[in-house]
Amino acid sequence: MGLSDMLVNFAVLLVNLRYLLESLSSLLVNLQFTREFCGFTREFEQFTREFYGFTREFEHFTREFYGFTREFEHFTREFYGFTREF
Repeated sequence: MGLSDMLVNFAVLLVNLRYLLESLSSLLVNLQFTREFCGFTREFEQFTREFYGFTREFEHFTREFYGFTREFEHFTREFYGFTREF
């Protein structure tokens, strides 16, 4: 193996090292994106849990309000009957 073959092999090695470094850089960027995306999904999970709690409270409120409107309807019917007799 001559000197020129060794220089060619060394140049090929440098090119391969460049591609390796570019691949590692891309991998680090992808890892950073993955970390940020995981943080976003955790925040979104927390938001959905809080929103689910809100909807449960709102459901409870609407059931109570429905009960109140039913009682009010009953009262107005009785009052209407009373005023008809009066």
